[in-house]
Amino acid sequence: MKVLLAGPDYEENLSIRYLSGSLLSVGHETVLAAFNAAVEIGAVANAAQDADLVGLSICFQARAKEFLALAREIKSRDPKKLVVAGGHYASCAAGALLANHPEIDIVAIHEGERTLVEIADAMPGLEERLPEIAGIAYRSGGRVCFTKARPTVEDLDSLPAPDRRGPVHMVAGVPTSYLMGSRGCYGNCAYCCITTLHRLAPGKRFRQREVERVADEMAALYWERGTRQFVFHDDNFLVPSEARNHERISGLEKALKGRGVENIALLIKCRPADANERVLRRLKDLGLVRVFLGVEAATARGLTALERNQSVDDSVRALDTCGALDISAQFTLMTFNPDATLDTLRADVAFMRRYCGNP
Repeated sequence: MKVLLAGPDYEENLSIRYLSGSLLSVGHETVLAAFNAAVEIGAVANAAQDADLVGLSICFQARAKEFLALAREIKSRDPKKLVVAGGHYASCAAGALLANHPEIDIVAIHEGERTLVEIADAMPGLEERLPEIAGIAYRSGGRVCFTKARPTVEDLDSLPAPDRRGPVHMVAGVPTSYLMGSRGCYGNCAYCCITTLHRLAPGKRFRQREVERVADEMAALYWERGTRQFVFHDDNFLVPSEARNHERISGLEKALKGRGVENIALLIKCRPADANERVLRRLKDLGLVRVFLGVEAATARGLTALERNQSVDDSVRALDTCGALDISAQFTLMTFNPDATLDTLRADVAFMRRYCGNP
């Protein structure tokens, strides 16, 4: 089967690239189509004309109307074309999407690598086999049907590598690649789509890859694509156990050295409480140049309302430590949360002023 996968592609969309890797590994043909704005609807629809199946990566609710317009354009050209939606928003809103938008045929819920392969393998007799495919929602007899939930992939290294076709991304003149050393999040924040998504699938929410396999991927990108800057999109590159963090850092140091990978830059995301001085110093020696921190609130009241399970002191310490180590640190604040007061607003503004040098 020929499959077109469309999604935003500002930073190597790993969602569609992992899907493509899985499809390619079992003999299907794939095309990756960047869909960054509504003006690209015609171009993506043109690219989809020869495809048997179209997969749409609808991660963000804010862009849902654009993706639905793309699906309608594809269906207007070929009403029998199979359109499958996936991603955070599509997974969480699967029932409403299928009930109200006939341009979407199937929604793949949560992780879609194995799901999409089973859908492609089942064509052209797909309709009869839909009830057997775990982790999907579809229409039948005028109603929306959900199959049994598909468990999360516990061994992430069992998945085929993401499809890396296309030019290498350049950031400030540096060849840059994006990768994941883990999936999921160990937190349970009240506002987060990641938390909501993980309620839809049984199995482990937070899973880490083996360090050796992460190093293999980095070495391949280093030697084959010239990558010198690695951006980790893990929600939690670090975990609450300092011993576990040191163990993984030691393993990564040894593995990269053994593969001749040196003089690289690393960019990570983590929670402030996990970003202590000893761990950050070791990561800087490995190449760390930037940390993205989820501060979210500058008061205990705000953190409690958001169920962040951290303290303001954690955020202060993490930002100050990054400053002392000359590591660029970025952070987010959810100032206008539902329980905000004038006092929390003033505290958040004061925090931003204190750290106005951090974007």
